[in-house]
Parts: sequence; structure tokens; C-alpha cells
Amino acid sequence: MFDEVFDEMAELHENVFTYWVAGDEWMRLLREEQAHLVEGWGGRTETLMEDGNPVDYVILEEGCLTYATGFAIVDESDMKEEVYDLLNFIYERENAVSLSLGHNYPVQLEGPPEEITERFDYVESPDDVVWFNWEEILPIQDEIEGRFDQIKSL
Repeated sequence: MFDEVFDEMAELHENVFTYWVAGDEWMRLLREEQAHLVEGWGGRTETLMEDGNPVDYVILEEGCLTYATGFAIVDESDMKEEVYDLLNFIYERENAVSLSLGHNYPVQLEGPPEEITERFDYVESPDDVVWFNWEEILPIQDEIEGRFDQIKSL
């Protein structure tokens, strides 16, 4: 499957005029009508729509990659209590909804309200999206990046 994916990427590369490297770049490409199809994030797509841009957001039947936000607290930190207070504040329902509405990304809660489930990136189950298996990727990351660089140079 590994070779099949790269073969398909090489085949489709002729349709690619750029690979964006910053989240605002694909938004600009759509806004300026330089691109008509991009890979992007739901929250930023919602922002484009709110600004009156004629765009839509689709999660393919095959799924899409997900990302996860994690929090880490340095063991020696003298600010642990403040960090715990911040996390507790963020995950209070009212604040989580406010954050979701502010940045258009769902804050994960049990039994989320409609304001969160309406976000484009919201899914019912973590199984609805594709997760990286880092144990398989990290050992071959250099090979993946090298093959991708070869395709980009075509």
C-alpha cells in the first residue's frame, strides 16, 4: 500500500500548483480564487464562509486525518496549580462553548451542546477520523519525506 499511495500522489501531482506551508496560505488561495480545491481545516473554512466566501467543507467517506491537542505540565513547574485552574476553566461547559464559537473548532466535551456539534470538524467518535500510528511512521519518516520531496520536484 505504501508504494501505491506514492504512485497515486505522483500521478495526481500534475494537478497541484503549490503545497501550502502555513494555514493562512490555503485560505488566501481560495479567497483570491487561485485555487478551487484545497486540503484545510474546518474552523478556518467556517471563517471563510463567515466572511462571505463561497466555500464548502467535506470530510470524505474514507475519512480524514485528525490532530490532537495535548497539554503537558513540567514536573518541576512552580505554576502547576495555575495550569490546573486554567484547564478546569477551559473545560467548564460555558467556557468550552465560548471557545468553540470563537475559533470555530470543537472543544471535546462529554455530551456536547449543539454549538459544538455544529462545528465542521466535530465527529461523533474518534473512530470517524484517521489517526497516525506513530510507531509505524517514525521509523520510516525520512523515507516518507524523501519520497514526498521527489514527488514535489516533478
